[in-house]
This record gives sequence, C-alpha cells and structure tokens, in this order.
Amino acid sequence: MSGYLHRERSLMAKKNKVIFVLIDALGANYFLEHRERMPYLAALADSNLFAERVQPATPGTSRPGRATILTGVDTSIHGVYGNSILDGDFFRPATENDVQATTVAQAALEAGLDVVGLGFGLLRPEDTTVQIDPWWEHLQYKGPSNIKIPSRRENANVAPVRRDPKRRLSPFLNAPLTAGSSQSADVRLHPHMIGLASDQLMLRLAGDLACGDQPPDLILTEFSITDVIQHHHGFDSAATNWAYQTADMAVGLLMHRLSKAGRLNDYVVIIASDHGQAPIHTAIYPELVVPHDSWTSEGASLNVVVTDVNEALIIADRLSRLGVAPLDGMHLPAAVRAKGLITFVAPTGYAFERRPDKSAMTETTGSPSIVSTHGLSPGHPGDDAIAIVAGAGARGCIASGDLTQVAPTIAQALGLDLPSAHGLAWI
Repeated sequence: MSGYLHRERSLMAKKNKVIFVLIDALGANYFLEHRERMPYLAALADSNLFAERVQPATPGTSRPGRATILTGVDTSIHGVYGNSILDGDFFRPATENDVQATTVAQAALEAGLDVVGLGFGLLRPEDTTVQIDPWWEHLQYKGPSNIKIPSRRENANVAPVRRDPKRRLSPFLNAPLTAGSSQSADVRLHPHMIGLASDQLMLRLAGDLACGDQPPDLILTEFSITDVIQHHHGFDSAATNWAYQTADMAVGLLMHRLSKAGRLNDYVVIIASDHGQAPIHTAIYPELVVPHDSWTSEGASLNVVVTDVNEALIIADRLSRLGVAPLDGMHLPAAVRAKGLITFVAPTGYAFERRPDKSAMTETTGSPSIVSTHGLSPGHPGDDAIAIVAGAGARGCIASGDLTQVAPTIAQALGLDLPSAHGLAWI
C-alpha cells in the first residue's frame, strides 16, 4: 500500500461524535497475513485512514496499552508501566486509579460531552456518564502472571454496570450476563465463551446507544477475548482465526447499524489494537533465576526489583545466559526506577511463565502453556498494532505510527484540545 494520505479539510473541521473500538492483540503481522478473513476491517482500512504498523506501549501489554490509548503519553508519564505495578515490595494489578495523566474521556466529560465506557479497561467511572466494567477486571487474582480468563463462579456477573444514573442501559439489558449454572458437564469447559459473549454484547450496546434517541458523543469499547484465545491456541491457529473473524463481524454489524439508522455520517469510528503477538516455543521460569519474590512477568517482559547493584549484576548475568536482556528503563517512571525496578526482555520465541508446579524441578526453561504472547523487545515487529480511522475525511496508508496518537486523534475528531498528549493526531 502507498504512503499517500489524502485529507478533505472541510470534513476534518467538522465536530463529530466518536466510537473507539479496541480489538485486543490484532497485530500488524496478523492483519497483513489474514486480512482476507476480516472483510469488514479490510474494507474500512482500504477506504479510510489506515496506520499499518503502530508502535505499542513498552511493554506491549494490555494495561499499559489502554492507558497510553486513553492519555496519549507513554508509560513513564501515565504510570501504568505494566499489567501489574509495584506497590511497596510486591506487585498488584494496575487499576484506573493508577493512571496519572489526563485521559481523553476526562477531557471530553469536562467539555460537557456525553462519554460512555462499554467494557473498556482502565476507564475511571467518574470520567463517564455510563460505564460497564470489562469482564476481565473482575477475575480472581492468581498472582502477577495472571492471564485474562473469565470467572468460573456460578452466576458471576461478568459485565457489571458500574455507572448509569439515568438508567439509559435499561432498555437494552434485560438481565445481567452471567456464567450461569447448568447440569451439563460441558458448562465449565469453555470459560472463554463468556468473554466472547461479553465482547459481542458491548459492541451491540454501542450500536444501541449510537442509534438511539440520546447518541453519546464518545463511546469507548473493546473486543478483548481475541488476546486470550491467541495466547492459548497460537498465533496462526483455527481458534485464533475464528476469534478475529468474530470480532470483524461485530464491527461490520456496528457499521451496518449506524448506516441503517442514518448515523454513519455523525460518527468517526476509530479501530485500533493495543499490541500484536508472536509465537512462543520456550518458557523461562523466573523462580529458578531470581532469588526472591519481588518480580512479575508479562509475556516476554519481566519486571524485577533489585536491592542493590551487586544483586542487579547477578540477576542480569543469570538471565543473559538465557538470552534475556535488560531495557534502559526510560519507559519507567523515575520514582519506580529509584526503587530498583528493572525490566528484562526475553529473546524471540521465549516468554516468562511461572513454573507449572512446586516440585523440585531444576530446569530453568520448559514447554510453554502460553504459546503466543506479547511484551516483546521494543521495536519487535511482532508487537506492532494497527489503527483505522473511518469517517474523519482522511484516507490512505500511513506506514508507521505510535499508540500515543490515538487519544489526540479522538480529541481532534471531537473538536477538543488535549494539550497533555505527546502524540500527534492522525487527522
């Protein structure tokens, strides 16, 4: 595709409403190889603005990506430098309250706009008029290496409404989406189906609200089960292909509904991923390398707290024998670097996992349970994301971009200024 970008400035000057859809882990490499499986997304990319390689946050993982998308600044500034962040001597999952920069949702609400969050991670309820929590935010925490898997608890509400003071969702939600109960032996075999159902519900609700009598100014939503399925089934598996085809159909249905309701020209629809993924053939077990518990792994990235220079050298030497290298730390907030936090990145094809059991195993590597992952070395093409901006009066292909450009693009489409953002708007 060419690098030509055409803008129709009369349309760019128009103040629009925005729907932002995050499709988790839809990497540039995957989209390039399988775009024929995603006809709706491919058509949108061909006829609108398409950024074919978008640099993710560092590390290229879920929560840093969402915080970067929302703020337009990097991890060293917004403070969400990992899915888990340091709290005292140990790590805990990052939350919306850890985002230390102005979000585009906050700026929109302060400007008097109607902001709706439908299952979008790290979005503060007070920055919205309506919000449903992500299904993966309410999982039982299984340690700092936890992978998003829906709760298996009987009747667990996996898409809870956090904020809806005017009950705008009531006409569209007759009952909560739950794990449910059944006598079938199969009911617990496919918990990923709950995540898939929730994702589809969020995009359906986006269409319901956008086509209703009170269309919001900004809708933020995500289709995130794709990341989980790719982790467990592989970069190029039938299950992964099916998951992205399902996400593509959900986007196609949303666009069809906007068109049928006469709302297509009212909305700029922005679709982006937070990172990509790459195949993994070997797991590295940090417990057998790091001499303490102050660490957390995120795919191919490993965050370790060191007590002094000598310990840092020892750990770095042990990891280097496995091809693992430290980053320069510029992606970390200064206060965290001062506490001795170092990020290491595994070589291509390797990722960090907790060892499969507590036996007396001594091998530092083994077969992975997660066969595709992200959080790769900065600049690794496997972690590159994509972005599509439809309806903003811009079309063509941009060869490269950065995830910090999403928030200012949303703001520009809304007619807002987001001066804190470091990225430049694509439109």
